[in-house]
Amino acid sequence: METIQSSEVRKHWGKTFDEAFYKGPAVIEKNNRVNLLIAAPHMKSLLSREFPIQYSIEKSEGVYMANMTGIPDIFGYGDTVKIALGDLFNHLKVLIDEMLEDFDRFSSERPRDAFYLLQLVEIDEQAEEQVAVTVNG
Repeated sequence: METIQSSEVRKHWGKTFDEAFYKGPAVIEKNNRVNLLIAAPHMKSLLSREFPIQYSIEKSEGVYMANMTGIPDIFGYGDTVKIALGDLFNHLKVLIDEMLEDFDRFSSERPRDAFYLLQLVEIDEQAEEQVAVTVNG
């Protein structure tokens, strides 16, 4: 992948943007900083392959517990599967808000979680319909 100087990007922003969207990511360099310009469809495809989202549900003593592969320390609880998933999504929304508020801090404290959460941001409100659910118990 070729590195593009930021001055060239400023001169030809439309061309750079179109190429990143239709052909693939662009690496942009300014002084000692390097940035990656990647289109949302490419990012979504990359994240879904590398960080598959799968939720599991377990029932114990009449209570359902939901968790997500990739972020093992976040759980949702409820009397029904729907309530347990809703609770899990509420916890994930808090993490997403925290991540978007201060990405540098979040990605250094929870580096692996950031990629799963970025994928959830891409899925947006349709997450409950697009995930694989395994029911145990």
